[in-house]
Amino acid sequence: MNELIDQLQKKGVEIVLYEDDRVVETEFLKNIIEAHFDSERYLQEKDDKVIEQD
Repeated sequence: MNELIDQLQKKGVEIVLYEDDRVVETEFLKNIIEAHFDSERYLQEKDDKVIEQD
């Protein structure tokens, strides 16, 4: 998603993102995506530890 936004902006496309009813910067979306990946990595590590203990 981040790559797509970057590619579109390089081509001059104006991107307007909303969270609820307010306009947010593309950096906001990038931070949310990164936070989800961080959560996914954390949960995977926890799962791996549980599996190792069994």
